[in-house]
Formats: sequence, structure tokens, C-alpha cells
Amino acid sequence: MTNCNDNSFSISLIKKVVLKDFPSGSSIEFHDNQIFLIGDDANYISILDQNYIPVDSITLFSGADKRIPKHKKMDLECSGLLKSGEKTKLLVFGSAATPTREVVLEISLDTSHHLSTINTAVFTARLKQAGIKEVNLEGAAIVKDVLVLANRANESNTINNFITTNTQFYNNQATSTITISEIEIPRHKNVTGISGLAYVPENDMLLFTASTELTGNAYDDGEIGDSYLGWIKNISTKLKAPKITTDGMINLATVDREISAEKIESICVEEYKDGIFYIHLTSDNDKGETGLFKLKLELP
Repeated sequence: MTNCNDNSFSISLIKKVVLKDFPSGSSIEFHDNQIFLIGDDANYISILDQNYIPVDSITLFSGADKRIPKHKKMDLECSGLLKSGEKTKLLVFGSAATPTREVVLEISLDTSHHLSTINTAVFTARLKQAGIKEVNLEGAAIVKDVLVLANRANESNTINNFITTNTQFYNNQATSTITISEIEIPRHKNVTGISGLAYVPENDMLLFTASTELTGNAYDDGEIGDSYLGWIKNISTKLKAPKITTDGMINLATVDREISAEKIESICVEEYKDGIFYIHLTSDNDKGETGLFKLKLELP
């Protein structure tokens, strides 16, 4: 299904790669002509060039296991780039669906790759008090000077939410401002949950990925369904609204059959120029492999 107000868009697949040695792709960022790839149960971040060839890595956890066991993993599901002058930090967020997953990693993107780990239990408790029935953070983006987190819906908790807060809320969890918005996504046969966010400052647009997965909670995996690419225009003007409507959504299965069996987990933008986006998607097939896709997207 394609659902948008103006169908004058085009989208095409440029490249696909399957990384058999990197597990469970969950978030992706583009910085300084490199791709930073995160897996929800991987013990390192893989740094790749624009052709998806690994060139470096950042160790997150010690241990020889390729995949961190499910009951132990931090479930690193989303990320964002925090820029201050010439310095950039990579923020990586656990889903916060269980106490083990209430965490933020703050990583300096210089040669030191200095890593700080911060527990976010206080912030998670505030989200529940504010009305988030089941916390499951799956998307993140920094929109101008605020952080937007996407709380994913499932078959039991059918509402997707945006949580807007301070970019460094983890340093002041008890008092950081929190705004919660309900995201109105076109209804399909199964619940569609947001899985990734990317902000495009040049035109104040938020791109997002979403997917259907037959699971009734934030912990268990389920049967993989369709994945979608969507967008919201003028996002910075809408973040305080109680409800935010998407401006368009494309079923990625209609773009290329290479994507049809993939659970798309996240999105980043390599370049936006003259109305054309060059974007990267990552996917998790629940078999310990990661898919990477480069697409060309033109929107009205």
C-alpha cells in the first residue's frame, strides 16, 4: 500500500548488501562519509565506507560471543548524532523495554571513541507516569535543538508515540522536559510500528521507517511482515501537538522484491540535494545477519 497525499514521488534501489558476520542491524547513522552500523545484540559498532565495506569498529562490550544473549543484551535499537561546534557524539539508546535495556551510550566520534554508559531508569519511570503504557524505544533523531524518540506500537499497545525531550536528558532525568505525541499512521491489517527516524534539516522533514511484526509485547520477536518508508513535513512545528499525522508512506515491498522479505529497522540520510534524498536502510532478518540498502528517493 502507498498512502500519501501526492503520488508524484519516485524511489529506486541502488544497492543491497547482506552482512553475514554482523548480527541484527537495528540503527544506522551517516557521518563524515562513513556509516555507523549498530546491532541490537552486537558487541561492537561497525564503521563502513559508502560501499558498505567495513573500515573500522568501536568496541562496546567485552566477550567473544558474536551475539549477546537476549536476556542480557541492552537491545540497542536507535541512535542520533549530537553536534556541538566541531565535535560530534553518537548517542545510542537501549529500547528501555526491560531494566537491562534502560541505557544510553554516549560515544565521541573522534580518534578516542570515548564511551560513557548511563542508566536511564529514572527517565523510563517518568515516561510510564506520563502515559506510555509499554516503553519500547525504536527510533531517535535530533530535530534542531531537541531529541525525538519513537516509542513503537505492537499488537497489544497499538499506538506509536513521539517523545520529545532535551538532547542530553540523561544528565538530568528527573527534570528534563517531556512532550508526548500520538503518531497517526494509516491502518493496515496488522499494527504498524515505527522502527527508525532520520531528520533532514535542509527541508525540516522527518523520514521514518515502520514495519509490521506479529508480536504482542516489546520483548518477543514475531513473524516479519511488510516494511514502510514514511515522512512528515515541517516536523519542528508539530512536535508539541498531541497528535501528528504522517504526510506519506510507501510500502517498500512495492519498490523492489529484494526488500520485501526484510524487517527494516532504521534509516539515515547520506545526502539531500535539489529535492532528491540518498538514504540508507538497515534490516534484521532475526537470523543473525544484517541487510543494508541504498535508495534514491524524490518527494513532492
